[in-house]
Amino acid sequence: MLSFPDRLPAAKLLSVISAALLFASTAKADDGAKLPDPDGKAADMSKPVQVYILLGQSNMLGFGKIKGGDGSLEHAVKEKNLYPYLIDDAGNWTERKDVRNVRVMGSGTGGMRGFNNEWMTIKGNIGPEIGIGHHVGHATDAPVMILKSCIGNRALGWDLLPPGSDGFEFTDDKGVTWVHPGYKGTPERWVKGTEPKKIKWYAGMQYDGDIARAKKVLAELDKYYTGVKKSKAHVSEAAQVKTTITKMEDFARRARFTREGLRKHNGELAALRKKLAGLQAAANGYEVAGFFWWQGDRDSRSAALSSRYEKNLVHLIKQLRKDFNAPNAKFVCASLGQTEQGATDGGGKILDAILAVDGKSGKYPEFKGNVASVYSHPLSKGSSSGSHYGGNAETYMNIGEAMGRAMVELLKDDGPKRKYVSRAVLSKEQEKIILELAAKCGIKSVAEISTYNLYPTAARGIAVRGTDQIEGRQVSTQILHIRFKDWWHRGQSPRKDDIRIGDFWAGKPATQKQTILKVAGKEYRPGSIQGLSIKESEFVLGRLLEGEYSVGAGVQKNGLQQIDWSRPQFFRKGGDVVSAGFLHKGEGGGFFELEIKLRGEELTVQQVLQAVP
Repeated sequence: MLSFPDRLPAAKLLSVISAALLFASTAKADDGAKLPDPDGKAADMSKPVQVYILLGQSNMLGFGKIKGGDGSLEHAVKEKNLYPYLIDDAGNWTERKDVRNVRVMGSGTGGMRGFNNEWMTIKGNIGPEIGIGHHVGHATDAPVMILKSCIGNRALGWDLLPPGSDGFEFTDDKGVTWVHPGYKGTPERWVKGTEPKKIKWYAGMQYDGDIARAKKVLAELDKYYTGVKKSKAHVSEAAQVKTTITKMEDFARRARFTREGLRKHNGELAALRKKLAGLQAAANGYEVAGFFWWQGDRDSRSAALSSRYEKNLVHLIKQLRKDFNAPNAKFVCASLGQTEQGATDGGGKILDAILAVDGKSGKYPEFKGNVASVYSHPLSKGSSSGSHYGGNAETYMNIGEAMGRAMVELLKDDGPKRKYVSRAVLSKEQEKIILELAAKCGIKSVAEISTYNLYPTAARGIAVRGTDQIEGRQVSTQILHIRFKDWWHRGQSPRKDDIRIGDFWAGKPATQKQTILKVAGKEYRPGSIQGLSIKESEFVLGRLLEGEYSVGAGVQKNGLQQIDWSRPQFFRKGGDVVSAGFLHKGEGGGFFELEIKLRGEELTVQQVLQAVP
């Protein structure tokens, strides 16, 4: 069966970050004016609370001053008319009844102190949570919790080092080689060849404490968010899935797998873990929807730690999702405000790392659509992270708003486009398996998942379309056809080289080639062009789009009204005759092949053939 999927907008995967990407991740302060005042209404508590966890060091903690002259929040709002959603008509601070603002803090793995537990409003010094909370709250129809768990003067490469991180060696500018420990190692560093002297602090001790305190809040959610609905119906199912996962993990430690067997086992395990996350969200009344990270000051002061920042940041993103059982949680990070693009010092290395993990950079394909970075320098009002930006509230608001907007954009990206026939609709869990299988088959970035009927049989198929790879006028797109046991021909099973996850399997993806034609400022993408130049093809298409053609004696002009001229499939030329293919206007209506006679600039449609599926 032939299928002709709709064209999708080009999605360039960049190998390096351009200035355009940097400033696309930057937001102007006055963009906040687009937010309306909070309506004062409570959130729909029938839905799980959407939790956003804020981590970092003192700048995430917040030192933006409220009162005073220029640089204070009062001055920015009342004198400069910035962030108008923060005050009501009477000049009082507004309050969001759908966003809970919670802040806890502790040193290392020590006790927890609570600082905030109220609806989102202005109280005490501010950090980026105000801009974040208003943007995320406005875009979410479920209750939201902004949960901040952090303390100042902590390094990602030492205090906040996540579990599973490796140690490394670094030779300083004096030629001395230092050993830096991995997770739970101590002390912070020692000269290679000497005996390390243990201290009471270990690598990752602040990470462990910050995560434990955040989990404590979530375990006692009723204390922070009244009216939370917990689904008892999902508790037993979640327990069953968790038991299955434990058994599979235990089995894997004892078993000997073939390469294909291990691949299948890991695929099924990943699908179960994702299913468990959804069940636990319903059972517990909350879902960890995202993480915000603003940190790097202490690492920037160490040549060793700044050199490892990117590696540690990548691992942090993955470990946070694992620790909170939130594989689909989005992640937004921001750079240090004082660091400009092109800097080569420690701060420059932090900036490079922050931008590298952005899903749009293309460096980490698994982060596409779920990780975003904010370039803070254009948003900062001066000073530096080490001085807490002089307490300038505009800096904290600007960067908070930019981080909030970045998260909202990630939330809008709910994955690939879907086109399902009525007899073959995939569930969310099945879609996750499809995406995992596509990745194993070589398609890391998916633009569309579709299903189709295989008439006259009862079988149905699944097609996965990768994102377009564009070079000049040429477009290459990978297409993968997936079989599902319940939908496929009875008795047929995977071939020897197919990759399988559960009841789904696929072979190698095919590559679809297209050429970009530009007519009257719009792009069109036929599958192939033979015997014509791009310019000649654009001329023919332009005349057909404008209706500037005549028809031969055997052609009914009314029948041409069923042709979708905006979806050309091919152009082929032999002598002075051009064959052109177009889709039917009706979805699934087949396609047309036209035989066109060229005489100078005159076109005559001599014959029309229609293929109906």
